Amino acid sequence: MSSESQNSKNCIFQFFLKLPLSVKITGWYSIFLLILLLVLSAFILQFTHSWEDTNIRTTLQQRVINTAENPQKFQSFGDGVFTIIYTREGNIQRGTVPDGFPLETALSPYRVTTITAVGTSYYYYDTPIQKSGFDGWVRGIIPVSQMTQRTSNMMLTLFAGGLGFLIIAICSGYFLLKRGLHPLRLITKMADEISQNKDLSQRLPLQLYAHDEITHLTSTFNHMLDNLEKCSQYQKEFNSDISHELRTPIAVIQAESDFGRKYVTDIAEAKEGFEHIFKQTKYMGTIITQLLDLARLENLENLPQTIFSLTNTLTEVADEYRSLCVNSSHEIAVGMLQIPEGPVTFTSDIEDDVSILGSEILLRRAVSNLLDNALKFTKNSIHLTLAVQNNKIVISVKDNGIGINQSEIPKIWNRLYQIEPSRNKETNKGIGLGLYFVESIAKIHNSTISVESEPNNGSIFSIHIPIIRLAKRTK
Repeated sequence: MSSESQNSKNCIFQFFLKLPLSVKITGWYSIFLLILLLVLSAFILQFTHSWEDTNIRTTLQQRVINTAENPQKFQSFGDGVFTIIYTREGNIQRGTVPDGFPLETALSPYRVTTITAVGTSYYYYDTPIQKSGFDGWVRGIIPVSQMTQRTSNMMLTLFAGGLGFLIIAICSGYFLLKRGLHPLRLITKMADEISQNKDLSQRLPLQLYAHDEITHLTSTFNHMLDNLEKCSQYQKEFNSDISHELRTPIAVIQAESDFGRKYVTDIAEAKEGFEHIFKQTKYMGTIITQLLDLARLENLENLPQTIFSLTNTLTEVADEYRSLCVNSSHEIAVGMLQIPEGPVTFTSDIEDDVSILGSEILLRRAVSNLLDNALKFTKNSIHLTLAVQNNKIVISVKDNGIGINQSEIPKIWNRLYQIEPSRNKETNKGIGLGLYFVESIAKIHNSTISVESEPNNGSIFSIHIPIIRLAKRTK
């Protein structure tokens, strides 16, 4: 039996959970209103009963006292009170006793008494009368049924009024809830349509005149759709660009392999083909390495931070690139970087004793990417600077290369964007992830990156680190 009862409760609970939200809310506040009305009605009835009881007692006493003081104005019935005049011996001189009231009832002088007879209750009150030689009593009687009738009328009025109020409250509340939750239904419908059609261009209509939670939710949902659409479009473009970048080396590898398999007859031709294949596989390795680094960086949640000497780190980086500039070429971690023809002068101006809180590996990588970018496009000089100025630590890389058009500057931080794609592919084998990587590292350190450049006048890339990350600085 207990198992069946538990199953029944579970079924009722499951049924309630499946109800629409508007019905659930309407049901909850309807129950609350009903309880409130019942409590209020009970209070009103109790108050009315007490007030009417007091009023009836007062009326009864006043009626009897007035009759005792003015017997000539005697009325056997008035204001709901039966009035009787008795002699001292108990004989009725004037008036009529209501049906069912016991005639042998004891006197109740100076106080109102309640008596029940034959299922009916009565209030009665006695007071002596001595006027014009008459010595007796005046008794007043009120049947309780009169008060019960009034109470019944009051209950009927309360029931009708409460029922009407409850119906109006439920209907109006349900209407307002349905109207208020309409955006939620739209959101559900739109989410379903987006899921079915895979179309992120749809938007919810926004009620600009409203400033409630639903409007805020609608605005937030639209903003989320904007971001999802941008991310989706960006992902498509990114996949398309990566596919385009990989298509060429794969095609070269296939062509060289097929040519070697069919036509190569001597070692010299084979070496030349292998050289082409090696360069293309190296380029593909560069792309894969950069993509893996980018994925790790974007998934980095808790950045390990330590206090390290930025002065020492940049000094080591400067020594490496100063040595690199005296060679004709140098292989770095992200691929083959070709040094421009002719000598490249590398200089540095690094302030002493600057230590910060951050990731030494990532900041070193960011500066290296800026220097790699400078080496790609400089004419003959690169200058690295570390300084503390205007409450910020500033790391700058300056070159005297081809520069950047002002219209291009906002785009250079995008993934896979290249200002000189033809030159870049012929000489430096990049895919446009270096500056995006630098900007991501700067954001992780709550820093900013800027660029000053003019065509044919070189560029200055700067990382601005907040002074709050300055751990130590001494002169």
